[in-house]
Parts: sequence; structure tokens; C-alpha cells
Amino acid sequence: MTFQVGGLKIHQKLILLGCFVLYLGMIGVCTWLNNKSFNKRQQAGLAAGVPASVNVTNQIQAFTPANLQLTLVSSAVSTVNYSIVINGKSNDFKDAKDALQQVTSTIPILDAHTVTYPFDTYDTVISVMVKDFKTQEPIPFGFDFYGSIDLWRSTIDVQEFTAEDGPTVERLFAISLQRTTITIVFSIFLYCTMWVLSGAAFLVTLSIWTRGRKVEPPTIAAVGAILFALPNIRNAQPGAPPIGCNADVLAFFPCMFLVTAAVAMGLINYVFVYKADKKAEVKPQPAPQLSTYENFITRPY
Repeated sequence: MTFQVGGLKIHQKLILLGCFVLYLGMIGVCTWLNNKSFNKRQQAGLAAGVPASVNVTNQIQAFTPANLQLTLVSSAVSTVNYSIVINGKSNDFKDAKDALQQVTSTIPILDAHTVTYPFDTYDTVISVMVKDFKTQEPIPFGFDFYGSIDLWRSTIDVQEFTAEDGPTVERLFAISLQRTTITIVFSIFLYCTMWVLSGAAFLVTLSIWTRGRKVEPPTIAAVGAILFALPNIRNAQPGAPPIGCNADVLAFFPCMFLVTAAVAMGLINYVFVYKADKKAEVKPQPAPQLSTYENFITRPY
């Protein structure tokens, strides 16, 4: 019997249409959540009447649980030789004039909560100063900060230090990074998938055994395939940390135990039930032997 869309009933067409609309809605919600996680640009100029000598643009380029890679692009508003000091490390720019200057700095993560994946957070602090290259005196500067990274959202708090009755001479950027909402939802979905697969494998094997039936080799192979699939599902999560986080204790470890128990139950059931079936088999009885007289009487002539 072939399936023809034109031959569907009205309620079947409505069900298919509803599933398609639901699918489009899920795509739209996921896209909206992902775009919502991108951080807005943060910027700060200087007080009115105070000319900025240098403008600094900060852009987070890469992130690992160990460090943060930050790219700074600076431009001098006036002809000035200056140094940008990032967490105490000086980067000198001579004869910069109006040209754009770029420097990449690796900032260590000060506080990491990897164990709470996918709700883990990472915090660090960046100190930025701009000094005159010759006199080493702080000079006023403005900044733009872009904190968006794929699969991450950042919260940036800026603390400014000003000279007495003067402009801002140093800024501290307290950066906190968390995973985006869509990343968290997808991670939870994969953990739930592991529970569904492992629970189904265990219950099917247990049901076959308790009903006194033999677990066939294809069933054991299918359950064994789930055992090898679980680590791949776990590692498919975006930015998954090494094994050992709280989510692993709640989902991955118990699921591996359930599937392992299901495979063991299937093998034991197959071996013992197979032997019992062998013993229960009725061997065919040999044909009765006829005497010589019976053979003579029954022999056709």
C-alpha cells in the first residue's frame, strides 16, 4: 500500500500541518534565544570638556576555561606616543599618530565553576590604563567593549578610577561569562535523551526476562550499541567539560550503569534460557525393531 498525501483525511492533513508549524516555531524560538544572548556594545567617553587622547576598542576573541583572549584596537586622537597597560603589562606605540594599533592579550580566568555545567560561570578582571610614552603619566582615554562570543554571553561591569579633579585614568573590567540559554536547553535535552535511551533499554530487557522469554541476540546487540553511544552523546554537548561535573553524576553515570546492567541481564538470560531450552527439547524416538517373523509377514511379495 503506497502513501499518498492527496489521499489523507482532513484531520491527518491538519496534524501534519500542525507538526510543520511547530517545527518552524521551534526554529524561530531557538534563533531568537541565540540572538538575544549576544551582548550589547558597552562604551564610555569622557567628561564634557575633557578631550580624549586615545580611544580603545576591546573585543573578546576566544575563551577557554583557563584563559580569555582579548584583542584591543587603539587609535590616537592627537599626535601622541602612548603605552597601553593591560593588567600591568605595557604595550608601547611610538609614532602612532592616527593609525590603528592592535594588541592581543591573554587574560587568565580567576574564578571558574566548571563543575556546575551547563550552568557554569567564569570570572576575571582586566585592568586597562593608557600612559604617555615619555612621561609615563596617565592620559585620558575612551573605550568601546564588545563581549559577544559564540555560545557564551558576558556580563561586564566597569569601575573607573579618576585623578583628583581630572579625567578617568584607569578602568577595571569585571567580566563574567555564562553559557547562552539555547546552549543550556540543548545540553539538558541531551541529558534527558540519555535517560530515555538507557531507561528504555533496561525496562525492555527486564520485561523480557520477567516474562520468562529468551532475550534474542539482536536485542542484546541493540542495547550494547546504546552503551557505546552514550559517551558520544555526552561529548556532543557544546563546550562539554571533562567527565566529572554534576550533570554527569546525575545523568551520565547512572545511565551507563543502567545500560551495562541491561546488557549483562540479556547475556545471562540468553545463556541460561538457551541451556534450558536445549534440555527441554524432546529427542525423536527410534523406530521399533520388528522381529524376523514380522518382517517376513509384512514383506511385500
